[in-house]
Amino acid sequence: MHGFGRHGTQHEVRGVYFVDWLRALPSGLPPTLTALHALANKLRPVERSLPVDVLSDLQSLALLDLRFNAKLKGCTATHATIAARLPAGCTVLLTEP
Repeated sequence: MHGFGRHGTQHEVRGVYFVDWLRALPSGLPPTLTALHALANKLRPVERSLPVDVLSDLQSLALLDLRFNAKLKGCTATHATIAARLPAGCTVLLTEP
């Protein structure tokens, strides 16, 4: 386990990251990551919380779970913006608006 600060933590289990209390995804995530579970966090709108440079490095990512983040709603435009930053075929889970 590695700390993200006073409240946030990350846990890696066989190429899957579970993170909590995030306002934005951190840089330096392993490029071999296959799943990222960032559900029920404090993520802000896409432009602030999901930087292009962080997501573009995750070439093995197959699942990005962002459900239950109050400021990220699963409308078509939000889903398309996030999907455009990820490898083809990556599943993005968002809470419905």
